[in-house]
Amino acid sequence: MDIPESLAPFIKETNQLPADADDADPDIKEIFIEEANEVLVEIVPLYESWQKSPSDLEDLKDIRRGFHTLKGSGRMVGAKYTAELAWSIENMLNRVLDNSVAISADMRQLITDVLAAYPDMLIAFEQGTQDYPAVVPVWIACADAYSKQQGNGFSYAALFAQSIDSSIDKIEKNNAIV
Repeated sequence: MDIPESLAPFIKETNQLPADADDADPDIKEIFIEEANEVLVEIVPLYESWQKSPSDLEDLKDIRRGFHTLKGSGRMVGAKYTAELAWSIENMLNRVLDNSVAISADMRQLITDVLAAYPDMLIAFEQGTQDYPAVVPVWIACADAYSKQQGNGFSYAALFAQSIDSSIDKIEKNNAIV
C-alpha cells in the first residue's frame, strides 16, 4: 500500500501501538467481550440510521459514547490494540461534534469499515491471537489525520481500494504458485 505523504507522520505514530496484555483476568476479559459486543449491537443500528440523516447529532453523540466505552473498557482489560482504534474514532467524532471538523464520505466509510471489523477483532483479543487486520494502523492514522484537520491530503476510499487490490493480487500470486 502506498501511503500518501500527508498521512506518513500519522502512520509513523501508529508504529508504536501497544500490544494487548496477555495477563487479563479471564472473568474480567469475558465481561469486557460481552459488554463490547453489546455496545456494538447498540451503535451499529444508530450509525446506519445516522448515515441517512447526518444532521442528527444526538445519534452521533451516542455513537461517540459507544466508542468511548470500547476505548475505556478495552484499556482496563488490556485490549490495547482495539482500544486505541476506538480512541482514534472517538476523537475524530469529538472533532465533528465540536464543529472543528466536517464529516466527509471518507470518514463515514472509515467508521463503517471499523464497525464491520470490530467483532472479529474482539474474537482475536478473546482468543489471544492478536490476529488483527493489517489495515488497523491505517485506520488509526486516517482518523488521527481527520481529527487534526489533515484529511484533505489523502483519500481513505482510495487507500481502502488500494488495500483490496493489493490483497487480491497476493491471493492471485499465491494461487499461481500452487
